[in-house]
Amino acid sequence: MGGEFKPKIENLELRLQLLRELANSLKQAQAAVLHSDLSGLLAATALQREICGKYRETVRPPQHLCAGPELCGMDSRRNASADCAVRNEAERWNALIAEIARMEQKALELNRAYSALVRRAKGTEDIVCGALAS
Repeated sequence: MGGEFKPKIENLELRLQLLRELANSLKQAQAAVLHSDLSGLLAATALQREICGKYRETVRPPQHLCAGPELCGMDSRRNASADCAVRNEAERWNALIAEIARMEQKALELNRAYSALVRRAKGTEDIVCGALAS
């Protein structure tokens, strides 16, 4: 086995890091909306755009790698140490996949909350502009 999944696991680790950064940026954007901080909102939006671009690149891993340690054809001549390495890689792989799914859900929930705040702010703006235009 000898580390043939290292690039794939590193890709998953990068995806997880980017999702965490995205979640933090969405929290910052929510705070910016609540505090009417236009520059903070613009900065958070630019950061989200950058993070999402990087994230899209990570979900298209090189095609020559197998999907996961447990999914590749294994040589029946492996020794016990190779089996242990495969199990360790598989455990790390599964833990990363689970954490990525959790963080994707969290980012989606934060994005929904952020979108609701923006809609409410827009509604407030419409009310005020309508009152001032009268």
